Amino acid sequence: MEALLDTIQKVRERIQKHERALRANEMLTRYALVDPILRALGWDTEDPDVVEPEFRTETGRPDYALKHEGQPLVMVEVKSLGGNIERAREEGFRYCWRKKVPFYVITDGRVWELHDLREMGGREVFRIQLTDKDFGDAARKLMALWRPAMPTVEPMPPWIVRPPEGSLSVSLESLWRQLKPGQRPPQSVRFPDGAVQQVDSWRGLLVAVARWAFPRLQELGRLPLGALIGKDPSRLRGSVELGGSWHIATNFSAQACVRNAIRITRAIGVDPNRIHVKFVPEA
Repeated sequence: MEALLDTIQKVRERIQKHERALRANEMLTRYALVDPILRALGWDTEDPDVVEPEFRTETGRPDYALKHEGQPLVMVEVKSLGGNIERAREEGFRYCWRKKVPFYVITDGRVWELHDLREMGGREVFRIQLTDKDFGDAARKLMALWRPAMPTVEPMPPWIVRPPEGSLSVSLESLWRQLKPGQRPPQSVRFPDGAVQQVDSWRGLLVAVARWAFPRLQELGRLPLGALIGKDPSRLRGSVELGGSWHIATNFSAQACVRNAIRITRAIGVDPNRIHVKFVPEA
């Protein structure tokens, strides 16, 4: 999931930087926007046993067939950025019905649609846009196409991702949206640079985020940070030292700790969807 989030961030940056070229070139859209997402979902785009490009059907050639046990499971049609997805939808349905392929994806690299064609008329499983502010939800839905889970094709639960080791992982942004009263604190927090910090309380989570972000806060001149980070510990409730005589207030509720952690990440220009916390599954 974390690799997928990192890939989505790169795709977003490419859309912003190269939008004009991507709108004019479908192959560039495939290469720069779509292939990286497929690879992040476990599809080896260089292995024809797994991904077959230009899959031939009686009614046309979808850009890709994603295979499970040697048989097409998902057809993928790619349009150039901003291309006509609606027109491609009907054509793709015909591809899949003729070949009895159960799932169909249409994408222009920014918008992704997944359809279940086992139901009469086709059922839209999801429609997402990778440039939306909360792209953590888009990543959760894209995990419906995670190759190790095949042939099951369904989005992950609303805010929890289950990595292979069985722990529960959620982005900092999604945690803030879904936090429940009385919820136990996380076990650890993972940052975009790969650093992992163990935590044992909500205050510990806030301090871990602050200490990771502290050098960047200094570099950007973002200190003091309101009533949250300052040099006078007597004015900061539950003061904890960060370094260089700077302290952070920590006497907050669980929700306020998460909210303030998000505030810190945004102060250094990091999307809180790129920071993940892990929980021990409840028995």
